Amino acid sequence: METVEIKKRWKNNFQVYGDDFFPFWQKFLNERKRNLLLISGLGFDPRTTLAIEQIIQAGGEGDRKAFVLDFVKNEQENTGRYKNLVSDNQENLKKILGDVDYEIKRIIMRSLENHNIGGRNVTKIIGSDTIQSYTDIIIDISAMPRGIFFPLISKAIALIDKVDNTVNLHVVVSENSKLDADIKTEGLAERASFIHGFGNVEVEKYENLPKVWVPVLGENKLEQIKILRENISPHETCPILPFPSVDIRRGDKLLTEYKSIFLDDLSIEMRDITYVDEQNAFQAYRTILDIIMRYQKSFSLFDGCKTIISVLSSKLLSIGALLAAFELKKHKKVIGVLHVDSEDFNFTLSNEQVLNDSTLYNIWITGEPYEE
Repeated sequence: METVEIKKRWKNNFQVYGDDFFPFWQKFLNERKRNLLLISGLGFDPRTTLAIEQIIQAGGEGDRKAFVLDFVKNEQENTGRYKNLVSDNQENLKKILGDVDYEIKRIIMRSLENHNIGGRNVTKIIGSDTIQSYTDIIIDISAMPRGIFFPLISKAIALIDKVDNTVNLHVVVSENSKLDADIKTEGLAERASFIHGFGNVEVEKYENLPKVWVPVLGENKLEQIKILRENISPHETCPILPFPSVDIRRGDKLLTEYKSIFLDDLSIEMRDITYVDEQNAFQAYRTILDIIMRYQKSFSLFDGCKTIISVLSSKLLSIGALLAAFELKKHKKVIGVLHVDSEDFNFTLSNEQVLNDSTLYNIWITGEPYEE
């Protein structure tokens, strides 16, 4: 079967971060009237309000609306062990938003049968009318789990493509690897599950296709990796490590941490390991796309392969994986995004100074930069 090359939609792209974040928004929002929809998660993470605060402070004319996503475990109200931190973030959001009209959107994460339904539920908060009402949609994923922001962003892109491709979609995130290390998962699910909208590898007609696994690696994910590997039983594995990175030895440390699985058990050769810039979502997108299309070509005599991506790293690299998966799905490739749910999190901020090391990113996905 012939493999057709995919023309990279985001070969040319726009991303700003760090000291350029606030100046960008100040210039962007004040050059003309813009109607904004801000979508933010409500959680215990102290980065919850950082990006939204700077965007609101940037000013500008136009309508402002906010959806604040409140995640609850099931139909019963679920406050969780960090209810005080969540409450503090909610109060901070109220102050930051000021006169901005906002709605709390309650997202039920699990069914009575304990199935993950959060991804399906979050896609219901936006529709065609949403796209037609705003010039800019800003999704802040700083306090959103992957099982939520993958389907939410995917649906937003699809709706914009269908309804009005001039609408600007921005994904913003506060990155901080040290703070990420302070958030530890507890009570992992015994089996991995596919993120809503990215599970067509389970279709029966693809059952016998070779499986290629692309894990994007981060720290302290050994148990998740073991569960994923057991669930997938891949024919080929291509790990992705962060380099360059703020910690220049980070990639080496991760290789050491996971040596027993990737270099010993799976007998992966060093040439099978790929590196991506941990600060560039679009490079991650291009790299993952190239890897998968290379394997598609290699397995073309066997009617191709099915590829499974697992993101165990930062949210910034998660966006790169999301864009690659979205494009592959659009071109009818057999692609899945598999992750391991956790029942809860254990969080203790190791040092108040750590929060000051956060870097804000804006990944501009649709709209003005891409108009021909």
